[in-house]
Amino acid sequence: MNEHIVSSYDDELNKLQTLIMTMGTTATEMVDNAVDALLNADKESARTIIDTDRAINEGLSRLTGLSQNILALRSPMANDLRKVLSAIQVGLNIERVGDLAKNMAKLPISNEIFIEDIYAVELRKMGKIASGNLFDSLKTYNQENAEEALIVHANDIRLDELHKAFSKSVMLNITKDVKNIDSSIHLLFVSRHLERVGDHAKNIAEATIYKVTGEIYEPND
Repeated sequence: MNEHIVSSYDDELNKLQTLIMTMGTTATEMVDNAVDALLNADKESARTIIDTDRAINEGLSRLTGLSQNILALRSPMANDLRKVLSAIQVGLNIERVGDLAKNMAKLPISNEIFIEDIYAVELRKMGKIASGNLFDSLKTYNQENAEEALIVHANDIRLDELHKAFSKSVMLNITKDVKNIDSSIHLLFVSRHLERVGDHAKNIAEATIYKVTGEIYEPND
């Protein structure tokens, strides 16, 4: 393989990495902004988040096309093959995070949602943990750090615990105060979506482990 072909091949692999990080940064910001838009009833920001999701979808389309070309024309082996396969997996997870943020952003546009202060504090906390886990998972992917990826994977437990406690509290409140039942259902929806963001961060961490080690991570839990 001549030097020009090798250089072109490396450029294609680097483009995959760049696309992943661009999409991931956008998705992380979308999660934070969606929580803020909900808590502040900011319809303008919510619409911006919805529009931003198109950029992630377009990024995934470019990533998928580039990955297909590499697989078809370059026939990558070993480490390079794992780079391409893991990039596809990470891209799909980022796209799902964008969808979750978009769905959360739709709520304040079409609904008047009553949020008690105690619930606002908990949702903001969950949002920061979810976006933080996502950021950390993308960082470990970019740095190809399998050990840090394991830590990111374990950190999701905290978000799961907060989601369960939040859901239990809201459900209990519904039995006591039915007049705000619609708002309560919307809050359960948001909590579940933030928990799912954490799950996608875990998936990205697992993709990192595969990318670096070639092993499929199988947690004991």
